Amino acid sequence: MKRILVVLLAVILALPAMAIAEVEDKTVIGMAMIDYTNTGFIGIKTGADKAAEDYGMELIWKGCDGSVDSQIDVIRGFIQQQVDVIMIDSVDVNGLVDVVNEATEAGIDVLAIGSAIAGNDNFNAVYPDYIDSKFAAEVINMMYEGQEGTIGLVAAAPGNLVSDNRQRGFEEVMAKYPNFNLVTVLGQWDASTAMSVTEDLINSNDDVLHIHCIQDGMSYGVLRAIQNSGREIPMSSNDGDEEGLNNFERGYYVLENLNGNERIGYWFVALCYFIANDYQMDKTQYDTTYKIMSEELKAQVEERGLDVIDGVQMVIVTLDEAREIAFDYANEYSKDTYVPVYSGE
Repeated sequence: MKRILVVLLAVILALPAMAIAEVEDKTVIGMAMIDYTNTGFIGIKTGADKAAEDYGMELIWKGCDGSVDSQIDVIRGFIQQQVDVIMIDSVDVNGLVDVVNEATEAGIDVLAIGSAIAGNDNFNAVYPDYIDSKFAAEVINMMYEGQEGTIGLVAAAPGNLVSDNRQRGFEEVMAKYPNFNLVTVLGQWDASTAMSVTEDLINSNDDVLHIHCIQDGMSYGVLRAIQNSGREIPMSSNDGDEEGLNNFERGYYVLENLNGNERIGYWFVALCYFIANDYQMDKTQYDTTYKIMSEELKAQVEERGLDVIDGVQMVIVTLDEAREIAFDYANEYSKDTYVPVYSGE
């Protein structure tokens, strides 16, 4: 009996050490994010937290309030902590190259999300923003063919490649059509700011035909501005968040592009798992996006051949299909089914 008690006591005393070892073995990801005020960023966090739970990882969340200097400080803090992977939603890709190289030279993997960072040895997870925006612009031109007036574009902030590429693709296409006056404003990833600049756009142009917003989180402010104006101005958006899909169903948006912020948040953290565990994979991983529109508009798009942009086939889905894709991410990117792309190079 005495021997049994001694063994039990030894096990009890060992439990804290075992628990500590288990925590230390868990992959730790430092999340250097722009901020957590925009609904799109909140969606990314929701999906990422779910992935961390499913994959058994620990996430340390840090925001920088849109400041590149603060983001550099956050990244350097993660380097000092010796986290396993640093995931970066960059404020300014050019401003982060040096600190990203500091991290990889210190033996810490880095995953840049949304906007690729041209560091020496980091990973990137991106989506086809440039092509997606070219597609939106071509469809909008078709919708107003033969008309003249103002097309509004609500971009976000210079330096962030997601915003830059979505703005660049849209503006390049619209430049081909001189019957339109394209007016670009910056919403700074903030719904209230987007509402304010859209109000200015509408008040300054009495011939607004359409407003396109590059992100759902800002689009809710754009919609409020349109509604407050008392004018019937169709709009379109990008991301395919739940409220964005609901606005499409209500008829507020005529075109929506689906990334799904919860979906891509889950995907980003799944990639961190494979990176941390040294899986063979390409340094840049690409997401698939989906286009949502009415059956009538889809038929017109396909008849004109606009469903292929720069040789890339656009995937057009119904609203029901979009909702299934947007919220089935735990199956799409599960550890049992998902494999990052590896081209063998």
